[in-house]
Amino acid sequence: MTSKNNHSSPLSPVAETRRTGAAASIGRFARSAWSMYYDGFRSMTVGKTLWAIILVKLFLFFVVIKLLFFPDVLKRDFDTDEQRADHVRQELLDPR
Repeated sequence: MTSKNNHSSPLSPVAETRRTGAAASIGRFARSAWSMYYDGFRSMTVGKTLWAIILVKLFLFFVVIKLLFFPDVLKRDFDTDEQRADHVRQELLDPR
């Protein structure tokens, strides 16, 4: 009796088939999901403009507003890393 597979596997042929079937099913799902999103974004007209506006707003929120409203207080108030570390340690461990 000859085997179809030349490699030895601890799994039975039935379990090996199930694993391959599940992996193949996930692969088909991933390809169909990618295809749906790719075709959808490719055929957009107004949506591309809206996505551009969203990305610009996210940039403004996370970069510009951070620079304006969240200055680096430790760098401003302390000269060395050791002083910054001591201050953080004191604030964390000192009960109020």
